[in-house]
Amino acid sequence: NNYDINNSVTLSLEHKATPRLTLSLAAFLTYKSEPDFTIAQGVDRRGGNYFFTEDKFGATYLWLPRFSTVTNYTLSVLNYDDSLIGQSSDRFENIFGNEFRFLVWPTTTLVGEYRVQFVSYIHESVRDFTSQFALGGLDHHFNPRLTGSVRAGGQFVNYDLGGSRSSPYFEGSLNYVLGKQTSV
Repeated sequence: NNYDINNSVTLSLEHKATPRLTLSLAAFLTYKSEPDFTIAQGVDRRGGNYFFTEDKFGATYLWLPRFSTVTNYTLSVLNYDDSLIGQSSDRFENIFGNEFRFLVWPTTTLVGEYRVQFVSYIHESVRDFTSQFALGGLDHHFNPRLTGSVRAGGQFVNYDLGGSRSSPYFEGSLNYVLGKQTSV
């Protein structure tokens, strides 16, 4: 092509089914030419056009005034147009997770989390694996515009053809609201 394709759609829905139960959906679909390092998928150089989606479904339930759980399911799909690159990169991911959340102070929530991830390569099933994550962390509201989240724990990977490994795992995020419809 003489041009780069960069199409994407983002959809976010939230429904308060009852005063205690909130259902959510966050969907991201894209069709691109260039690698996107923010999604941590695929190859690190131009490999042709590809389709990627990450769709997250969640249910939050407030058990007690200070205790809630969040149950999530995430589906990710990566599919390259180029069959040569797709041979080693096309894949499906299914992630099931559950958070146990305790409100320590009005601005701080203590979180314990467990996730299990199943990764299936479409053309090379010998690369399939299952990961489990055991995490603990905090969510904090510094002020009405600035929030942060941090998680730390372990990742335990089992490969379908045998073998396993474990490693420390960390993640964090910081969100600042610039205006009515803009955040960083």
